[in-house]
Order: sequence, then C-alpha cells, then structure tokens
Amino acid sequence: MIKLLSELFMTYQYPDSVVIRSDNGSQFIAKNVREYLGLIGVSQEFTHIATPEENAHIEAYHGILRKEVFNRFEYRTFGEIEKILKEYVLFYNNERLHGLLGRITPMEKWNADKHLILIKKLTA
Repeated sequence: MIKLLSELFMTYQYPDSVVIRSDNGSQFIAKNVREYLGLIGVSQEFTHIATPEENAHIEAYHGILRKEVFNRFEYRTFGEIEKILKEYVLFYNNERLHGLLGRITPMEKWNADKHLILIKKLTA
C-alpha cells in the first residue's frame, strides 16, 4: 500500500491539505500506512463501520467495475485480472466519458482544474 501511495503522490501534484477518505480496511488502518501518511502530511478520514453511503464515490466505482469488468471478462488467475484491471483503469481515467463530470474524462477534468488546487495551495 505504501508503494502504491508513494507512486501516486510522486506522479500527481497534491495539495498540502490532502485527505484520504477510506473505509476501515486493514490496508488503510495498518500502523505503517498511518505512520507513512502522517510523515508526509497526509490526513486520513475513516467512514463509520457498515455505512457504505459515507463512501458513495468508491461504492459507485465498485459497481461500475462489477458491471463493466467482472461481469464481462473471464479470468482464471490473479495475473489475468490484474492485467485486465490495469487496462481498465487507464481506459476509465483517459477515455471513458463521465456524466457527472460533464461528459469528459477524469484526466480532462484533472487537467482543467489542477490549477485551482495549486492556487488554493499557494493562498493557504
């Protein structure tokens, strides 16, 4: 988990006040993950147990994954599903149009709005 978070933080600029919101899964509450996030100044926020409505965005994403990946592709090994998921995430972020974003991709939204995050960072 730390390796993944490190890669994300190195790849994308993020504001000093970034907060990671997650459920109480073991990968997020692990002591070394919490220490790492504290060390780099990233706050954590946890949803209450048994309240998926508090994490609606990720729950919606999981529903999309189920519909667009798991119900459509067959796989026999973790390596196969890992490859499928990596390809899908690239598609999801760079090609799939999102209605709630105004029929643009998440990467288009990020590129259009990241200056707002940087401005907010500079004025904070």
